[in-house]
Amino acid sequence: MNADTSKVYNRLRGGNMKKDKLLTEWESARDDLGIEIVAPFEVTLSETVKVRVAFLVKNFGGEKGTVVVKDFSLIRPYQALLSDSGYGWSVLEEPSQENAYDREVFVDMLSEWEWTGDSDKKPKWIREVGEPEP
Repeated sequence: MNADTSKVYNRLRGGNMKKDKLLTEWESARDDLGIEIVAPFEVTLSETVKVRVAFLVKNFGGEKGTVVVKDFSLIRPYQALLSDSGYGWSVLEEPSQENAYDREVFVDMLSEWEWTGDSDKKPKWIREVGEPEP
């Protein structure tokens, strides 16, 4: 492999790409809270409609999880299809700084989205609606 080919190969496999801050933040949440995320994720809504989103947060929000995007226009035309297909959705911004993970913010957000996985696997850190912070 020559130097030019190596640069292209690295770019294609992500070697020269800057890591997505939003995904990095959610990976921190995954590691800390034990949640499942799938990134990237492509939602198949019909035979002709597939939408690539930043990632899927399994077991929260919709029956099949919550898809996360940074740009609402990506999912605007498909809101009803997403809901009908069992997905929740959320539009989130990039964190303003590196390593912006805040456990309490994530516990609040995920508790608000609600657990939709198996009840016997529900994490202990999830708060019920109206439950005060510890």
